[in-house]
Amino acid sequence: MDKVVTGDDTEYHNYTVKITNTKDDGTTAALTVKKTVTGGTAADREKLFTFTVTLSESITGYYGDMPFVGGVATVQLKHGQTAAAIGLPAGVTYTVVEKEANEDGFTTTSTGDTGTLAAGETATASFVNAKADEPPPPEPTTGGLQVTKTVERADGKELTQAEQEKKFTFTIELDNDEINGLYGDLIFKDGVATAYLAHGETVTVSGLPVGVKYTVTEKTYAGYTTTYMGETGTIAAGVIQTAEVTNTKAEVPTNGFKLKKLVSGRTSAEPFTFLIDFAGLDPNSSYSYTGPGEERLTFTSNNSGAARVSVRLNDDEIAEFDGLPVGSTYTVTESASGYVASYTVTNDSGSGSIASASGANQNSGLTLQTAMETVDQDEQITVTFVNTSRVYDVSFVKYDSDGMFLDGALLQVVDETGEIVYAEWRSTGDIDTVQLPEGKYILHEAEPPEGYTVAADIPFTVGENGAVAMNGGTAAQVAMTDEETKVIVSKVDGHGNAVAGAKLQILDEEGSVVYNWVSGSEPRTIFGKLSVLTPYTLHEASAPNGYALAQDIDFILDSDGTVYIGGKLVQNPDGSFTVEDGTVAENLTIVMNDYKSISLPLSGSRSELMCMLFGCAMITVGGIYATRRRRREEKHSSNTGTRS
Repeated sequence: MDKVVTGDDTEYHNYTVKITNTKDDGTTAALTVKKTVTGGTAADREKLFTFTVTLSESITGYYGDMPFVGGVATVQLKHGQTAAAIGLPAGVTYTVVEKEANEDGFTTTSTGDTGTLAAGETATASFVNAKADEPPPPEPTTGGLQVTKTVERADGKELTQAEQEKKFTFTIELDNDEINGLYGDLIFKDGVATAYLAHGETVTVSGLPVGVKYTVTEKTYAGYTTTYMGETGTIAAGVIQTAEVTNTKAEVPTNGFKLKKLVSGRTSAEPFTFLIDFAGLDPNSSYSYTGPGEERLTFTSNNSGAARVSVRLNDDEIAEFDGLPVGSTYTVTESASGYVASYTVTNDSGSGSIASASGANQNSGLTLQTAMETVDQDEQITVTFVNTSRVYDVSFVKYDSDGMFLDGALLQVVDETGEIVYAEWRSTGDIDTVQLPEGKYILHEAEPPEGYTVAADIPFTVGENGAVAMNGGTAAQVAMTDEETKVIVSKVDGHGNAVAGAKLQILDEEGSVVYNWVSGSEPRTIFGKLSVLTPYTLHEASAPNGYALAQDIDFILDSDGTVYIGGKLVQNPDGSFTVEDGTVAENLTIVMNDYKSISLPLSGSRSELMCMLFGCAMITVGGIYATRRRRREEKHSSNTGTRS
C-alpha cells in the first residue's frame, strides 16, 4: 500500500514524500505489459499506444510502473517498451486492452491479455502491431545541374564591391529541344536557358530527364579569363551534376571625373538635376560614386554596358565618379531651369587627350548637354556647370508723404524670409534701378532718412520677362512712402492749464540742442526734426516767473514713430535696434509740468526763501497704449502749433 507523508521545515520549503510499500511474503504476484511493432515506417515505431489494465479487486496506489485507481490502471508504450505492476494480490484476475488495436493499418495480436495472477509469479501480456512494409520508392528518372560562379583577381587582391556584384551571363544548352518550361531556377525554351550570376552565386536546374546531355557556356567579357570544370555532361538519375565557372580579372586601368555645380547671381532653393549617360561599361556591373555630403551611391550597367545616373546638385556641390573602365564614355545633361546654363570641361592633370571643352545656352529654360567624353587613364577631368540667373531691370522710388522724391533711405531687397539680401542702396531722390531675376521679394527699409519713420515692408514679385506684380496687380515700379516723425510737447501747470513763456529744448545724447522754442497757449507739434531710434531729452532751460524748473524727460522714438518715455535701445542679433522698458506716450504727446514756487518768511528776517513745493518737475504720461499712425492725419491740422 502507499503512504503519503507531508511536513514543513519552516525555514526553507514544504515537502511531500510518497512511499510505495510492496508486500513480498509469497502471497503477491506481478503483471508485465509488452509492446512490439513490426513493419511500417520508423515513425510507426515511435508511436505511443494506450493500454488499460483492469483487476478483479479494487485496489488503489502505485504498483511498480502502474498507478491503480479502483483496480484500473492506464499506461502508454511504444515499440520495445514494457510496463510492470508488482506486488499485486495473488489470485485476482486481470484484463489488458489496447485502445488503438487494429487501427491505422495495423493488425494487432496479443497473448496473455487476460488471466489470473499466481502467487510469486509474473504474468505477461504481449501485444504485437504488424503493418505491411511500404514499397520502396521508384527509381528516379530525372536529375539536375548546378552552376556555380567564382570571380578572382589576377593580382590576388580582394574583390571590390563592384567586382563582387558584377553579373555574368550564362547559357545552358540541352541536346533535347523539346524541353520547355520551368526546371528548378530556370525557364527553358527549346532546350536553352539563360542565367545571370555574380561572384559566389549558384543556380540549380532540376527535373531534367535522365540521359539528356548539357553544355554550359559563359559570354565573353573583356578583361576576364574564363575557366570551366564540369561544363559538359549527361544528366544522371537522382544526381545533381556540378558545373563550376571561374573568371579571373586582369588588371584593367580605371579612372573617373568630377561633376561640379556653380550658381552665379541669385541662388536656387531647389537643386539642379543632371543626367549622366554611360556607355562601354562592363555589362551587368555595379559601379559607385560619391554624391553630395560624401554619400556613397551605386548604379548598375545593363546587358550592353550602358547606364543612366540622375544626380541633383546645389551651388558649389560636387559628385565624383571613379572606378570607370578606361575607354568607357559619358555625356552630362543638365535639365532646364530658370537660369542660363553653361559648362566647361577641364583637365587638371595636363595630360591626356582633352585639353578643354565648353558649351552654353543663350536663354533660360533650356537643357544643356556636353559632348561625349572618353575616360582616359591619365586625365583628371572636372565638368563644371555654371548657371547664371537671368536678370531684369526693376525700378524703385522713395517718396515722402507729399509725394516728393526722398533721398537718403537705406533700402534692401530681401527674400521672403528676410535672411538673404539681394540688393542694398540708398535712395537718390530719383528712380533707382536694380537688376533682379524672377522670384518673390520684399522691399525693406533698413534705415530711414533723418526725421522719418521706417516704412512697412512691401512684398513684390518679378515674373516672366521682368513684369513686376504687387498688391494683386502689376506695377511699373515699386514705390515706398516714408512719414515724417511727429512729437507733441505740452507744457502745463499742476491743474493741467497751459503754461506759456517756458524756454524748452530737445537735446541729443551729447547735450547739443536739436530743437528749441518758447511754450505758448497750445502744445507744440514737432514734425521731421527728430530721428527714430535716437535717445533725446526734453529740457526746460528757463521757467516763467513764479514757476520752478521742471525735471528733464528722456524719450526715444521707435522705428515706426511710437514715442517712448524713458526706455533703452537694445540691439538685436541681426543688427537692428528696438526700444525696451519704456512707457508709451499717449497720442505721441509728452507732458511736462511746471509748478509754482512759493516764499516763506524767516523769523527776524524780511528775506524770502524760494523753495519748491513738490520738487522741480513732475512727468505726467497719460495712458499706456500708443496710437502709432495718427500723425498722418494730424500733420497739417490748424491746432497743432507752428512747424519749426
